[in-house]
Amino acid sequence: GGAKLKLLLADYEAKEEVARSEAERLIKEGAVCLVGPFLSGPAMAVATLCEQRSIPFVIDVAAADNITQQGFKFTFRTFATSTNFANNMLLYLNQIMKEKNIGRIKGVVTNTGDLFGRVQGATFLKFIKNKNFPIDVLAHIEYPLGIQDLSAEVSKIKSLKPEVLFPITRSGD
Repeated sequence: GGAKLKLLLADYEAKEEVARSEAERLIKEGAVCLVGPFLSGPAMAVATLCEQRSIPFVIDVAAADNITQQGFKFTFRTFATSTNFANNMLLYLNQIMKEKNIGRIKGVVTNTGDLFGRVQGATFLKFIKNKNFPIDVLAHIEYPLGIQDLSAEVSKIKSLKPEVLFPITRSGD
């Protein structure tokens, strides 16, 4: 019916405490719904605040399953979860292995040390174990979000001689 919307913007600086304070600021400025953010840790901080304030929160990217498994009434997700990613990875990997007649593979799992990376890495490893998937995990390497030099991690990976690397990363890694 021609309702006018006013877009309010915030930069959470990839930090949970900033995400919460910026969300609080937006609510004080009249926001009736919040959308975002990209990272799971900040999304959890915003979800908690939105539940306290009864403000709808739509997660457009953050994938950590536990954000929407808290029983929150005002938090919604439009993006796939870590469980979806892990399940689909094994589904497609199984198809490739069958087509190439590969019985087992040796791999290394890497992930960032933020909420998304930890949840995604743990979920992937859990799926491998629970589904008895034919991957020998040679190592699980976690590194800090925003690290500038991964040469030590790369050296370790090379020394293990994996056939496949399962990276859970950010685009700059």
